[in-house]
Amino acid sequence: MNARFDAPSTTSQWENPPLLQREGDRRARAQTASEEHSPDEPFRRTLSPEAEFVLIGARIRLEGELARRFDHLLQRGQPYPGERRRSATHQNAVPLNWALILFLCTQHRVTGLVARHLSKRGWRNVPPEIASGLNRYFGEMALHSAILSAELLHVSNHLQKAGVPMVSFKGPTLAIGLYGNGVVRPSADIDLLVPRAHVQRAHALLRELGYAHEVDLSPSQERQHLRVDSVFNLLRVSPPEAADLFPYGLAVELHWAITSPCLPFDFTYESVEKGLHPLEGRGELKGQPALSAHDLLLVLVVHGAKHLWERLLWLCDIAQLLERNPDLDWHAVLKSAHEREIERMMALCLSLVRDVMGVTLPRFVEEWLSTQPQALRLASRLRNALLSHELEEALLASGLEAMAAAQDDEDDPPPAGTNRLLAQTIDRPIKRLGFFWHVATTPSARERATVTLPPGLDGLWLVLQPLHALKKRLS
Repeated sequence: MNARFDAPSTTSQWENPPLLQREGDRRARAQTASEEHSPDEPFRRTLSPEAEFVLIGARIRLEGELARRFDHLLQRGQPYPGERRRSATHQNAVPLNWALILFLCTQHRVTGLVARHLSKRGWRNVPPEIASGLNRYFGEMALHSAILSAELLHVSNHLQKAGVPMVSFKGPTLAIGLYGNGVVRPSADIDLLVPRAHVQRAHALLRELGYAHEVDLSPSQERQHLRVDSVFNLLRVSPPEAADLFPYGLAVELHWAITSPCLPFDFTYESVEKGLHPLEGRGELKGQPALSAHDLLLVLVVHGAKHLWERLLWLCDIAQLLERNPDLDWHAVLKSAHEREIERMMALCLSLVRDVMGVTLPRFVEEWLSTQPQALRLASRLRNALLSHELEEALLASGLEAMAAAQDDEDDPPPAGTNRLLAQTIDRPIKRLGFFWHVATTPSARERATVTLPPGLDGLWLVLQPLHALKKRLS
């Protein structure tokens, strides 16, 4: 999603707190972590006040000790009940850096969740400019959600009338199914899953609605992409009333599998069809097909692992899914993880959602987690990077321009080492080798569109793709 819909803009008038005070407070608070009992308390005690504020606010319900801590961080002047006063320059005397808070909210796509709690408190202790910007954000996101939901309904009806089975497994369906609306949980596009046998028909139907590939693919290139990948990325021009909110057009991801063949996760429409149920709640999407809680958990686990859980929102989704489904059959979940060879991905997810979001897991699940040392080591590494104080201090030292420049650019190549980390989430060594082979030799649709190969010579990508990847990395 365009960053401007995830947080209002800020100005440089919000002074940066002294960096030494911030670092000293973070370390002192980390030393008291062992005294606490909440599953997420040790992690929260290692964070800056701004990061802790965002983490606490990134949930639907805020009660008890978490609510008290959230309110205290808003005050930033009084000693917290039971908290030691460590020096005359105690960090509580330093006001929150709202530019950093908004940056973290934007990066992790949790602006709506955090702003919801601020609104409930009447914007108490929130600078007027920030409160005004967040109110505008709510208005924009309400319109954004309405447009995307209407488009999903339009697309869904068009496909279903033509006899194409489909389910939307993220986007507006996920937002409404887990959070009740699309205002607090942003969605950038529409994700559809159809049977592989219906992909070409679904693609033709979407072309009737004005959708086309993000890049121009010839029929031959399209067939090659269908064979080695899992999704067509499609766009259509936004209607006039949506042009400002969707400047690049309305996007549909047409999937015939959840992930590309490089990951060991054979999750297709046929594998989830039996568990489909009508979407509950209110609004025009009520009754649309939706995944069962069991299948949705597996999909979100793999999606988060694929992106190394770099956004807090994805852990919020897991926590909200578990809260809304207290009767989830954990034995069946762990059995499915074993059968699909994603036990390490499952353990990574559950470790993070426990330690970051404070989710309490059943005792036998905790015992199972203790048998997954590789996943726990990777979880520790990702957890420490999730709300990294080193990044925060560098941004604060550099100013707001650095924060703006730090926004994700999805067209950039992944950072060095990303694929090695991702490979660590794969259970079997032979599958890890297959992953590296696929990454090294398989082009994306954008890359495939740059070269037209004669029929039958698709194998030349074994040479072309490594050279293309090296050129992109060097540039």
